[in-house]
Amino acid sequence: MAIYEAGNGYHTGAIDDFAGLLGGSGLGDGNDLENCKKKSQELGVNNKVFFYGAMANPYPYMKHCDIYVQPSKHEGFCITLSEAKLFDIPIITTDFTGAKEQLGNYNHSWDIVNYSSDSLFKGIVNIIKVNDSVINSHTNL
Repeated sequence: MAIYEAGNGYHTGAIDDFAGLLGGSGLGDGNDLENCKKKSQELGVNNKVFFYGAMANPYPYMKHCDIYVQPSKHEGFCITLSEAKLFDIPIITTDFTGAKEQLGNYNHSWDIVNYSSDSLFKGIVNIIKVNDSVINSHTNL
């Protein structure tokens, strides 16, 4: 399972590539949540992509994730990147201000990509290629 934030500035164009690759769960309740839900319905991937909204405690979901995707255009201090680091999850994130500083000392695999669905997709594929646990847990790749 992969997890990503469905909050403000989320790149809805990545849903089609991402869901077709892994499926996943979206956490958060930003301005783009309804757009993300609508896009997953339009693409027919609503049986692979689930949106749970904001949660007081996302850790039960995060601890079972194979990768974490942060597809934001803008962030302040991105607490969810720090939370993903706590669970030693491979991370793919867009290049918002502060992402490099937050991940610079992270000892697990991570990648920072441009804010485009193509870059996000390629970043996810690269993270999967270097993490056997992700590949082994998703036999449909």
